[in-house]
Amino acid sequence: MRWTVAAAALPVVALCVVARAAEDVAVLRGKFDAAVSAGNDADSQAAGKHLLAEHPDDPMCLYVLRTFLAKSWKWPRLKTSFAVLRRWEQDEIDSAKEPDFRIALIDALEDVHAKEDLVSGGGTIYEKAWTNLQAKRFDEAVRLGREYVRRFPQGGSADKARIAIAQALIAKSPPDVAAARKILEALAADERSSRRDAAIQLLDQMNAGARWIDVADGCPKAAGLGRVLLLTDLAEGDDFWKALAPWREARKADVVRFRPGKLKEKADELRKIGPEFVAIAARPAEIDVNFHWEVVELCRDLDGDPMPDFDFGYLVARDAADLRALCDRSIAAKASEAPAMSMVGVPRTADDVKSLDAILHYGHGQPHRVDGGIDAAALGMASLPRAPLVVSGACFNGVVGRSWHPCTMQPSFCRPVEIEPKDALCLAWIHAGATGVVAAMEADRGEMAGAEWAYLRETACAAGAMPGLSYRLAMSSLPETWQTMPRHRAGDARSLALFDVMLRGQLSRALIGDPTVRLLAKPLDDESVRGTARIDETGRVVVEMTPTERVLAGTEAQFLVVNTLTRSGMSGNGFTERRLWARVEVPRDISGRLGPPEIRAEREGAAVATLRTSVRHEVWGGKRFVCVQVESADGALVARGARAVFAFPVGK
Repeated sequence: MRWTVAAAALPVVALCVVARAAEDVAVLRGKFDAAVSAGNDADSQAAGKHLLAEHPDDPMCLYVLRTFLAKSWKWPRLKTSFAVLRRWEQDEIDSAKEPDFRIALIDALEDVHAKEDLVSGGGTIYEKAWTNLQAKRFDEAVRLGREYVRRFPQGGSADKARIAIAQALIAKSPPDVAAARKILEALAADERSSRRDAAIQLLDQMNAGARWIDVADGCPKAAGLGRVLLLTDLAEGDDFWKALAPWREARKADVVRFRPGKLKEKADELRKIGPEFVAIAARPAEIDVNFHWEVVELCRDLDGDPMPDFDFGYLVARDAADLRALCDRSIAAKASEAPAMSMVGVPRTADDVKSLDAILHYGHGQPHRVDGGIDAAALGMASLPRAPLVVSGACFNGVVGRSWHPCTMQPSFCRPVEIEPKDALCLAWIHAGATGVVAAMEADRGEMAGAEWAYLRETACAAGAMPGLSYRLAMSSLPETWQTMPRHRAGDARSLALFDVMLRGQLSRALIGDPTVRLLAKPLDDESVRGTARIDETGRVVVEMTPTERVLAGTEAQFLVVNTLTRSGMSGNGFTERRLWARVEVPRDISGRLGPPEIRAEREGAAVATLRTSVRHEVWGGKRFVCVQVESADGALVARGARAVFAFPVGK
């Protein structure tokens, strides 16, 4: 009996030991936090070192080490095992966001585990080079990459290091194209190199002046045109999820669920399906501009071209009843040949817009109102019988759940303001009966809304393509190496440079509503900028852009030629730069790659001085397009007799 009791007690003893160890970690964490809070550096470092020594493989060490790094305290020599350190630096740290932390962990690997193959073979040197490349520290990436190649010319990561060096040389300012080309041409000529294909692709991109991908690899896929995907983190028992049931059935929507904060984990699933439309369903409190930029970046990164890969909108509302009503209106919406559409200035009451199917308005704005006009409280008591599409040119009118609007003119981000659903103007529009709202979550310019409005009238596009235009215009002006928007975090520096302010505004434009809804059965207006593509007598693909009378006559089409992403500043509170931009399908009988174009801008035969030109290749729905843009400091590009020509040689 005594033997049986002792045996039965063993598991209890084991549990007690585990509980005591866990308590020790918590106690040591508490002592460390208390010392840090008290501002006692010596005690803080002592407490942190004690925890690191007692529990070297516990995840709490990451918390302590991150604090040491932030306070510039020297790390002690760690006792952490190789496997755990390796897992931490590989899987727990985002190289682009915390490059110093990852490099410090790699340094610790080199210090503590010098005999491991990864360290002795130079793998950690390559990983530091790659980390610096992700952090856009291009000179340091080149230095470390060259160090690896010098010390380990036949190492397992030698060709990967050469690719990283070339990428950094291309991306640095100014780029060292000649040095990058020398590296890539050597790799491309080496049939034994595992990175030969990557080198060939980079050379092609350099030669073409823009990225080029196979049509089959583009998103949306040809089979995905018209296909709808619902991206959500709502649980199946959630009332918001239940409210979506009729819409899901009507749209035959594929459903992909993501974990909160892990949106980009679903990129492979979206890439495999390749849908044209993505609706994001979440509770209002989860959607802010940081979340929105995650979606924009996901939208850009499904394929190899630098342009959007689907049209999207947010299925979100004050409550489940409003969401169900929004879904019902979206399902019932029919495209019209003659909708009632109007620019209304600053809307002051719901009566100003109740007879309209689509509204474009301007004015200064906040998350809960248009200054001097309508607010969420008044709109929440109104009813809009025609279920309009609302296009807002007022700042912050697209805010759903969280806003940084109080720090608009500050050099650093303040703490965000939580917006109750009943106080969000865009959700008040939905509550009153709107089918959708297109607005910015940040400060922007009314020209952005005007451009989306003009684009709708010219193309009869789906609602999701309206902010999609803003994304394309931004991505035509951004470097192809652009990867991410700086996130809003309290205390972080906030650029007040005009380009950065306008970029935040342009990429924060969003649709609250079903991205598949179409207001127009056919275009109402002729195009503002005529873009054509032809094959000339020498076999080149010639893309030509000319402004039309709609621009010259000063209609709302003028907003499509105002360059909002300007670096020249404001003059009289107006943007003086002008652009011609067009998205043109490449002739389908062209099988070779397009080379870097010869570009000229002229007016009645005389050259027009340009500030910037860009070419972006895009694959969409099984077709190949080029997005071409040229900018000037004055109105010469949008005058009679003006045109811009891009002549692309065609490779074999």
